[in-house]
Amino acid sequence: MAHNLVSAWQRMLFPRRSAFHPPTDGQAAIHRYDPIDNFAAWARCRDRAQFHLGRARRAKDRSRFRDAAREIERALRYDDSSEAYFQVCGQCHLLATPPDLATARWALERAFALNPRNGYTIRLLLQVYEADGNSGAAKTTLERALAAGAPPVVWSAARA
Repeated sequence: MAHNLVSAWQRMLFPRRSAFHPPTDGQAAIHRYDPIDNFAAWARCRDRAQFHLGRARRAKDRSRFRDAAREIERALRYDDSSEAYFQVCGQCHLLATPPDLATARWALERAFALNPRNGYTIRLLLQVYEADGNSGAAKTTLERALAAGAPPVVWSAARA
């Protein structure tokens, strides 16, 4: 029953067509727990986030980008410490019809901040900048990635 009430509140607070809003306190639930002192609660948050990540990836693979975005946004409420969550969120909003470039950019910039050497994140972020017509941000991203030690393969794929 509790799950149904939570789902009902989520549907009321975040309608399907609305852009994702991060938690009001700015942090996911996992940050409330110490992984040493309260491992069980910390692991529950991580496991719930991974559950929603799996559902989001399956929906994304079926080209159901709005459903996938909703699932990954649920995952981000539990855990926002992995770039994978932000990559999937960015992809879903980028590939949706019509694309939500602002949310995609926000998500991919968060993924880039977590790991500026990940070539996949860089390519996705460059796609958002290209779709948005922001070549200055693309250049800055490439410079930051190079300074962080991203592999040169990223540059050849990004420039090609």
